[in-house]
Amino acid sequence: MQNSLFLRCAVLVQMLLVFGCEAPEEGDLSPLETSMSTLGGTLLKVGKGDGPQLAVPPGFPQKQDIAILIPMDMEPPIQGDLETRSGEALLSATWLDQVSDAFLGTDVDDALEREVFYEDWRLVSVRVATCGSLGRFPGEVPQGVCWPQVRLVWQPVLENYFLGWIFADRYGDDRAIHSLYRVHPQDSAEGLHPALQAVQAQIGSAEGFGGATPLMMDAFYRARDQALLRLTQGLANMRGEVPQYSSWDQLDMRAEYGEGEEKALAFHQNLYGFLWSFAEPESLHELTAFSLPEGRMPASIDSWVFLAFDGKEGAIEQRDITVRSRTNGEVLANLGMDQTVSTSSEDPELEEAVANDPGLAESLKGQVFMSIEDEQIFADVIADPTQTFVHNTTCATCHRLTDIRFDFHTFSYFEDREATISPRVEGDVAFDLARLEGFVSNLSAPQ
Repeated sequence: MQNSLFLRCAVLVQMLLVFGCEAPEEGDLSPLETSMSTLGGTLLKVGKGDGPQLAVPPGFPQKQDIAILIPMDMEPPIQGDLETRSGEALLSATWLDQVSDAFLGTDVDDALEREVFYEDWRLVSVRVATCGSLGRFPGEVPQGVCWPQVRLVWQPVLENYFLGWIFADRYGDDRAIHSLYRVHPQDSAEGLHPALQAVQAQIGSAEGFGGATPLMMDAFYRARDQALLRLTQGLANMRGEVPQYSSWDQLDMRAEYGEGEEKALAFHQNLYGFLWSFAEPESLHELTAFSLPEGRMPASIDSWVFLAFDGKEGAIEQRDITVRSRTNGEVLANLGMDQTVSTSSEDPELEEAVANDPGLAESLKGQVFMSIEDEQIFADVIADPTQTFVHNTTCATCHRLTDIRFDFHTFSYFEDREATISPRVEGDVAFDLARLEGFVSNLSAPQ
């Protein structure tokens, strides 16, 4: 309780320093431009003429600006009950109860209720998709039809944990929740921007994206760029002081956490301030979860269950897990409300469907790992975000790209080991970083 109160108070002070007693006007970026008291080094302003301005540190952006790995032993932890700007929790007990209930009747059953307390869940990583495609398969929409989003990874972390021969100061439980948020162009607004909603509806219509009008797309691009500008400034504002700018260029623990308690805590406060603004429940558009059944013995239990939810006005609603064609977006397979896999097999229902339908088996080739051999044949295709969208494969296929067969983590912790960073995350970060570099460079280019 004291730890949570400390972070809340620290961020409240930061918000008062930035905004004063009044909220900023919609579209006004000046509070963001002046919120620089926590940044180390010299700030560089980039922007064309009287157009949008960014204040960024030298060497920005780098990998750790968009992929933040938090040490398991960082105190105080960023826990689910911490508030966002709207006053709602980052990861509410209501959401967790829904996730736990959704596992009932699967191999996991009531394991979350029996083995995990609400207080065990903590934020372990943050990733930014500079401009995530709104298409359901590569080529469905132009590359620029995308929207910035923030992705959080939550995981139960146990302290002073002993299991058999394992004793760990911190132990990453073999389950996780990923929550994804769309960024709003205005920092005082909530939910999805109307211009984004209009384009999403157009893509999902019978007419498809081809029916989008110039007026619709002009409004979309303006809102998208404003959202990305706001997000980019938020990322730059988190930078702290480290000895060399290159410290942020490795996909590893965020550099400030290795620079002593004072600098680590200062960055931790900045990170919570970022989440306070960018991870409001009303902006959630998707939440996924996976878990090992009860027992915490992954190699011998050899079963994991995946779930998926849509975010709707601050609530979550469970949905079917589907696989869409990588060439035309057609739904190839519907796994129902959950996917159950082992280290060497896919969901039994999908395996049965493939066995009974040679056409389906052919369609899923190159998209879903149906065998260990498949991993050796087209792992690079799954790891490439330009070739495979998340709609085009199963949860487990993406999560299998790890060195240890029974480690399904992608950017989080497995037991007491160093963080797992999967090739898919590496591919995503490289792609998103290139886009962010282009955005910043374009703002600073002469007219």
